Amino acid sequence: MAMVLLVAFFSSVLITFLPLITLRYYSKDVSFLMMLTTEFILSLLVYFSFLRKTMDNSLMPKFSKKYATIFIYCFAILAALQIIAFILVLKRGEAIQAHFSLILTIIMTVIVPLHEEIFYRGCLFTGLCLFFKGKHIIASACVSSLIFCAMHFQYSDPFDFIVLLIASTLLIIIKLKTSGLFYPVILHSSMNMVFLSVNLQNIYR
Repeated sequence: MAMVLLVAFFSSVLITFLPLITLRYYSKDVSFLMMLTTEFILSLLVYFSFLRKTMDNSLMPKFSKKYATIFIYCFAILAALQIIAFILVLKRGEAIQAHFSLILTIIMTVIVPLHEEIFYRGCLFTGLCLFFKGKHIIASACVSSLIFCAMHFQYSDPFDFIVLLIASTLLIIIKLKTSGLFYPVILHSSMNMVFLSVNLQNIYR
């Protein structure tokens, strides 16, 4: 099962480079949507075929005071880091002027968190844990977090990568503490919502 999950993850990485081909024939927006749709479909296939049968990877919600407390603490840390990052951007005079459409907002807060959690915290982290037979959880967390940072190559500021590294670590922690992917998906979505809220002048156009 470990190799199946790791192959699924690296397949998602290959899909990320799909625009290198599709941009020859389609616009940037269409190429982006094609890549995203392919990744999303693959993530659902992997989840229902393999991932939900492995350790602690259910997307079913589990509610408890303990889980809610863990979520609030993790969200507070990530929100604070996002605000600090935004302040640093303002001090450098590099405030983002982009205008996001409603569709792109939904993509960033619903679709992307779902498929990234399935692939990174689900396939990659779980695959590494299974490969090492649960003996190197910290190493598996570090490797998956570093790969998560590396795949977000659209960022260039060192602090952004620190935020991503901390975010990935917290997403793994909340996955382990809540025994599932439901809270990581919600936390990832909340993190993206905060990013949109503090960085964009107008979300809707």
